[in-house]
Amino acid sequence: MVIKLSNLSEKKLMALSLIFFIIILFFISSCTNQPKEDIEFKKKCQEAGYEWMLMNPTQDGKFIKAAKECWGCMVGNIEHICDKEKFYDFIPPK
Repeated sequence: MVIKLSNLSEKKLMALSLIFFIIILFFISSCTNQPKEDIEFKKKCQEAGYEWMLMNPTQDGKFIKAAKECWGCMVGNIEHICDKEKFYDFIPPK
């Protein structure tokens, strides 16, 4: 009887470990999920020395209330630009 109880506990532990692993994988994939078309924009942002991040866009240093959270370039810790063309208007491409 003790062996079966131990065996059952091992199965529960393995099942919980598997569930935990799946949750961690889901979390990691959701954090890194961004559209493929943003790859060039991200590269240009980082090459210019700015940080690429997920947050609400800003204009003149203030959040645009109607806009949704987006991946974009944080320019000078003031502007979070989500659109590649707006970024190029702000910082002309080299």
